[in-house]
Amino acid sequence: MKISARLAFFAIVVTLAYLGLAVWGMGGFAAFFSHAPLVVVVLATLVMAIASLFTEVNLNRGIAWSPTGSIASCATPATSGC
Repeated sequence: MKISARLAFFAIVVTLAYLGLAVWGMGGFAAFFSHAPLVVVVLATLVMAIASLFTEVNLNRGIAWSPTGSIASCATPATSGC
């Protein structure tokens, strides 16, 4: 499943907004980036956000096989054994 340009745009914007809130909460760029562990967290977050654009992961629960061998919907996990 290829992601759309719109989804990629919003993923990057939301990630940058999330990091921007962290920077703002610490008191600005100088205060935030003066802590080496926070720089590593920012870099790791950006790497994971960019890597997620190239994966083909599906986030829905989908269909699973029940223990009896028939197809069961995972919409009701209590009854389907998902």
